[in-house]
Amino acid sequence: MKMDLNKYSQWLGHKGPVYTLALIDEHSFVSAGSDGLIIKWTPDNPVQGLVIAQTGEQIFCSHYISSASLLVLGTMSGYLLAIDLKQQILLHKIDLSCGSVFSIQSDDQFLYVATQSGVLIVFNHLLESVNQLAISNLSLRCIAINHTDHQIYVASSDKHVYIINPIHLSVRSQIQVAQHSIFSLAYSAESKRLYIGSRDARLYVYQMLEKPELIKTIDAHLFTINDMLIDPSKQILISASRDKTIRIWDLQSFELLKVIDQKYEAHRNSVNKLLYLGQSNLLISASDDRSVMGWKLHSINTKYDTNG
Repeated sequence: MKMDLNKYSQWLGHKGPVYTLALIDEHSFVSAGSDGLIIKWTPDNPVQGLVIAQTGEQIFCSHYISSASLLVLGTMSGYLLAIDLKQQILLHKIDLSCGSVFSIQSDDQFLYVATQSGVLIVFNHLLESVNQLAISNLSLRCIAINHTDHQIYVASSDKHVYIINPIHLSVRSQIQVAQHSIFSLAYSAESKRLYIGSRDARLYVYQMLEKPELIKTIDAHLFTINDMLIDPSKQILISASRDKTIRIWDLQSFELLKVIDQKYEAHRNSVNKLLYLGQSNLLISASDDRSVMGWKLHSINTKYDTNG
């Protein structure tokens, strides 16, 4: 398979690094970062973004709960913010008292929040705190949810991925992965593989058996892998790094298909977050360079192209 692409658009409006993106639907998404602005965009209109809120906080992560039309954001100072997107009002500002908030994910019932203090905090979709679990003495950096097997994967700066039973909210087991902090996770339900991105720039692939098995280690980037996502329809994994590049991998063979770099007028600084609009084949990326960019992906069944 060969992966081709073209630069689709660029969304400008932030005054500082952009750390997070959240998909609202196939026609809109939001971006946020160090300037505290929450901006809503439509893919076909890069000029006119709608400023939903000015929070006065550095926003590290975000997550949209579609059933409640609720945008939930985590801040550097340790607050959880909840914005009603229909009314465009701030409904909640919760002081977690657990340091910075690094990741937010949800399932059908609960919202899971990873904090700097090493505590995983659980809320219902009304943003009522229902439980919490002290997992590590170091930061919890990211969360991935295995909806099929009812497991939550939580990665920490202590070099471990913790496998959590969400029913009892307990640590079922753990994987010692890297030599450095783990910054990103992506789970493939189809292959039952967990992809782990580290500050050591390596990508670790585990087959999630009863006892997880390391099946591949890839020198994927030059610096920290900040984010990853999977497109199961195209059988690709996409990674973003502090080395300023986005890389596209074959999900099964682990072959490098494409590098998005300055050849494509890509980001000038660290790429922090990725978002994918599958119906329109649009990859969206956010960076320290204050910009959000869009890329149209096209896959062609031919031999691999690793030369950009």
